[in-house]
Amino acid sequence: MKKKRQETDELTFGEKMTPILSEIEDAILERKVALPQDRPLYGDDAITAAMTIFSDVLLDKAFIYWLRLGLPFDAMILNAERMGEELRLMVLRYADYDTLKRK
Repeated sequence: MKKKRQETDELTFGEKMTPILSEIEDAILERKVALPQDRPLYGDDAITAAMTIFSDVLLDKAFIYWLRLGLPFDAMILNAERMGEELRLMVLRYADYDTLKRK
């Protein structure tokens, strides 16, 4: 449920970050079109940054969904922990990168 705000109210963190994330997405898509065969050669910190951004946005959207479902708070916490672990295991499986050991 979206809360109505008056024009004088400050933007939420998510509202401030959305255009920045969209700019990053646009830059990545532009690079893929311009140089489709080239790897971007991200540094090691990029994967943890991307995971943090992805998990934060996903958790925000999941929380809204869980509220609609009427999940108890304890179940929400358990789901959030599972999401984080599944993301970590996916990165480990496909990139051999364990975010818990490399921080």
